[in-house]
Amino acid sequence: MIMHYTNFLIKIALFYSVSLSCLTGQALSNVSRELTLHNIFKDANNNFEAISRTNHPSLPPSNYPSQYPSKYPSPSPSRSHLPSWVPSVVPSQIPSSYPTFPGHKISFQIESSPFEIYLRSLSSNGNISDIAEYAAFFVVSNLDDLFKEKVFPRKNGVVTTFKTQMTFDYFNETDHKNATDVNHHKNATDVNLGKFSLSVKLKKIMQVTYTKTRNDSYFEDAEEGGASFLDTAITTFFDDEDNIAELLEVMQTESPIFYEVETVEYRGVIKSRSVNNASDQVPRTRDGFEDKHTIFIILLVFLVTVSIVTYSHNRNWFSKETEEVSKDRFTKNLDKPLSRWLLKKLNKRLESPFKPYFGGNQVSKEDTYYFKRISHNLPKTLDKYSHLQSWMVTMGCTIDIPVQLNSSSSTLVVHANKMKPPKRQTIQMDVIDDVDDESVEKEEMEKAEFYKGRRMRQLNHWRQCEELYATNSPKQRSYKRYDEEKNATNSPKQRSYKRYDEEIYATESPKQRSYKRYDEE
Repeated sequence: MIMHYTNFLIKIALFYSVSLSCLTGQALSNVSRELTLHNIFKDANNNFEAISRTNHPSLPPSNYPSQYPSKYPSPSPSRSHLPSWVPSVVPSQIPSSYPTFPGHKISFQIESSPFEIYLRSLSSNGNISDIAEYAAFFVVSNLDDLFKEKVFPRKNGVVTTFKTQMTFDYFNETDHKNATDVNHHKNATDVNLGKFSLSVKLKKIMQVTYTKTRNDSYFEDAEEGGASFLDTAITTFFDDEDNIAELLEVMQTESPIFYEVETVEYRGVIKSRSVNNASDQVPRTRDGFEDKHTIFIILLVFLVTVSIVTYSHNRNWFSKETEEVSKDRFTKNLDKPLSRWLLKKLNKRLESPFKPYFGGNQVSKEDTYYFKRISHNLPKTLDKYSHLQSWMVTMGCTIDIPVQLNSSSSTLVVHANKMKPPKRQTIQMDVIDDVDDESVEKEEMEKAEFYKGRRMRQLNHWRQCEELYATNSPKQRSYKRYDEEKNATNSPKQRSYKRYDEEIYATESPKQRSYKRYDEE
């Protein structure tokens, strides 16, 4: 048992010495290592003897290491070299809280910015100057105690002391809403004001002494921050209403001067705050501050209101102007023909075979407007625009506009008569509508019905194309488009030959086709 405790102490001392040498970066030489081991053995023996005498006074003094063998060789002056020993594994007997880094004490001093504490409704029974001075020092002392308790941590042996630079003023409170300044406390006489208010202006000087350890940056930040750190700490203290209430409770308990104190206000440069202990309501602040705050709010509300009214007025005006423009768009220039640029643009809009109108599948105001204007264009200006021509025929069959085909005054009929026939077979550019039997002759009625039937067949063909387009795959549509393009590039003569060959092929028998194929080979 004795050997176990002795070896335990020796291992602790050896591991501690090796840890220190590793941290400082200094390697021990062979001679110094020999002396270190000798000192460790000696100290371990002395410690063991002290423990043995304390626990067992009857035991004789130990002669370790001379009487008991050890796995460590004893130092000898004849031997110049001793094999070094470094623990490979931390012994399990070592406690987990052994020191890892030596601590050292640091002391520094920081000053705060000036700040003010305002107390209202203090009681006085005698010399106002002495009572005000006593109240000021009483507030400062209690404030220092709360600072040490609430703000700064009690660790690492920290010692915090405060020095205070202080001035104070007191005010008469005959009227609780308006405080009148009497004079400074130096010139005060022995008067009894009954109730007064106290303004204490402070500047804190904090002296901090603590033991620095590893991974402890709290006070390093405090030392680097200086005045800003202390100002933040003071503001944080006064931001908590519980701290202010506790300060007021301590003062009311220990001194009758503060029995009727209603508010304790912190008026610092950083933030202003006040607490009402009587009614738990925020009291009014210093004279003038509330007025400036109210003026700012009124000005801000006025600017926001003006902005909202201006925005709504401009929006209504813009929407009204847009409606007027949209209304006038389809009522102006009805007698004016369309320009070439507009004709080209409208023709491009009608390129899709599934969009017969500008509005889509139904007639819109835009279609009616352009139909009225295009009727004033010359027929030769419409030769290039086949889609517009088809659209005009469709509009003539759709909209309810009576057309007098036998009347020379009808602009549409005149334009249709002057149009040149196209090179390939197309639909005539006539506007056809319901026929009036009484006003139109029989021949023209038949003509109108003929064109109307042709247009209806064309519309049915478009619907069939639309159905085929929806049902066919993209590949089938591409083949069909290729055939149409190839057919368009062939001349009329080639198309007639091809049609003739197809007719002959349809009339021939299979035997005749085989003979013909044989002759060709």
